[in-house]
Amino acid sequence: MARLDPTGVLGVLVSEAVKEVIGLAKSAIHCKEKCSELEVSLTEASGLLDEMNKYSAAEGSLSSSQLDTLLRALQAQVEEAKPLILECQSLQNPILDGLKRIQLATKIDDCSKAIHELLAAAPRNLDIEILHTLKKQKEHVVPEHIFGMEETLERVVSDLLESPVSRKWVGVHGAGGAGKTLLAKRVCANDQVKGHFDPVLWLTFGQSVQVEAKQHELGEQIELEGRVSNETLRRGLAGKRCLLVLDDVWKSIHLDLLDVVQENGSKIFITTRKRDVLDSRGAIKTEMGFLGKEDSMKLFTVHAFPNQKHAQVSKEVVEQVVEKCGGLPLVLKVIGRRMAGTQDWDYVLSKLKDQRLIALDEEQQVLERLKLGYDALLPLRIHQHFLFFAAFPEDYPIGFWDLSGVGKGKGWLPT
Repeated sequence: MARLDPTGVLGVLVSEAVKEVIGLAKSAIHCKEKCSELEVSLTEASGLLDEMNKYSAAEGSLSSSQLDTLLRALQAQVEEAKPLILECQSLQNPILDGLKRIQLATKIDDCSKAIHELLAAAPRNLDIEILHTLKKQKEHVVPEHIFGMEETLERVVSDLLESPVSRKWVGVHGAGGAGKTLLAKRVCANDQVKGHFDPVLWLTFGQSVQVEAKQHELGEQIELEGRVSNETLRRGLAGKRCLLVLDDVWKSIHLDLLDVVQENGSKIFITTRKRDVLDSRGAIKTEMGFLGKEDSMKLFTVHAFPNQKHAQVSKEVVEQVVEKCGGLPLVLKVIGRRMAGTQDWDYVLSKLKDQRLIALDEEQQVLERLKLGYDALLPLRIHQHFLFFAAFPEDYPIGFWDLSGVGKGKGWLPT
């Protein structure tokens, strides 16, 4: 498969060339209408190129024949458009140069249409490929501030490395927002784990998962060619001591199509809210508990006071807000960020103490606490932007063009 150059030089060069021609098109006096249309097409291309170059700089390279094809096609169109605009700018006599101006305008229009068609034809597959590549590369990135997880991490790593070969199922269960996914990422980032298992594979499930799609995703990760099934996946992983992480599994039946690793020291590590999912496989289990008071305060403080400047609020109120977050890392982070730079501590505390909240079941309590962060989004139109994401399935890779198209349709972005 073709690769972008490791330093992303081609992407950067094309991006800079696009921006240069945008500048020329903006300043054009002659053929102004066609130059403006070219500017619009190139601006769309520039947005995508900036994203691609950011990913390339962060990751070193992106493997994709489509990416390479898009870059080279854009490069060709930009190289064709630049001298046309420069020639337009050199025209002096509007009468004597009239025919020449018409010819140049036609050629500029052709470039603009070619770029527009190029972007219209590629976006969905291209975006998904970019995001899929990034997802595979960044899946195990661990946040900077973590508290109160070391003992659980050590136990899970021990279960994975030291349990009998015949015990290939290992898992952690706990409430939503307790940090199970973060724990799994830390497991994958652990040096002992990386040295023991090769490859380390990751699939994210969720409530509405299509398990057959996850089979195909696993097939792509191990570069399996041809038909994907339980049997072909087993053959693809034969002879490898691998770790397969299945994150956020809701139903035990979903595990049937992914029981594909050998009993050769390979492990399947599951994170789930449902203990019975682990029991169905006889898995070695660990419960993901809540953070204690001290660790809860540390995590909350990092997010509520990012500049280490405490607001005009008493320690007692802060402690009460932290207590009402229930020791759940996700809630502590969301409420902490909600409070950063604000003064309405008493209001938030009253909401967290509301008896109607306390009467709800555990999962609904978590959702209501998280909703405080959503309610604080200002201006109110940001609510609409946020709710847009609910139109996509859980864990769906939302592409640049999906956001751009809807943003323009809704008037959030200029057309």
